[in-house]
Amino acid sequence: AGSVWVNQYGALQFQAPFGGFKQSGHGRELGRYGLAEYYEMSSSDSQASKVEIKYTQIFINNEWHKAANGKTFPVINPSTGEEICQVDVDKAVKAARKAFDIESPWRKYEPVARANLMRKFATLLRRDVDYLSKLETLNNGKSVEDSKGDILASADCIDYYAGWVDKITGETIPGGCDQMIFTRHEPIGVCGQIIPWSVELCIL
Repeated sequence: AGSVWVNQYGALQFQAPFGGFKQSGHGRELGRYGLAEYYEMSSSDSQASKVEIKYTQIFINNEWHKAANGKTFPVINPSTGEEICQVDVDKAVKAARKAFDIESPWRKYEPVARANLMRKFATLLRRDVDYLSKLETLNNGKSVEDSKGDILASADCIDYYAGWVDKITGETIPGGCDQMIFTRHEPIGVCGQIIPWSVELCIL
């Protein structure tokens, strides 16, 4: 008996001969197949420790920025407890707020152009999936293969919503003879998210 979790969930195969290790999260008895996959993932996760961290600043308005007030907070590698880098978010919030202002260039950006930017972002995620998956593993402790799947799923999600940017949909609700009722879509605006560790990029 015992539990095997390697900083993640769903790590082992569900179906395996009785005996061996039990993964309490699923309540299944796991044997040699599950154990073999555990060891295989452990070796693949070592890839993440070799990745070069090129930037530790925050990317805003197509530029890298240092912390505005010099204050940052640490990003910790969950598998080792070591600090990966220091980051700052205040400038990002201000830049997003500025982009949402009525007279901002982003407000005047055509929907098709916005969709093209989103698709380009998805293309870049797929292009750099090997590098990004290793960074993701450093950040959350998942296997590199799991992180790679999350990044590719994120690219698919971005492509999906890029397809909705220039679509006009809504619902007209019947009203009284002297009423006109219609739907108007407006963006929520600048949002701050507290994102679980498991699939950060996809949730974002």
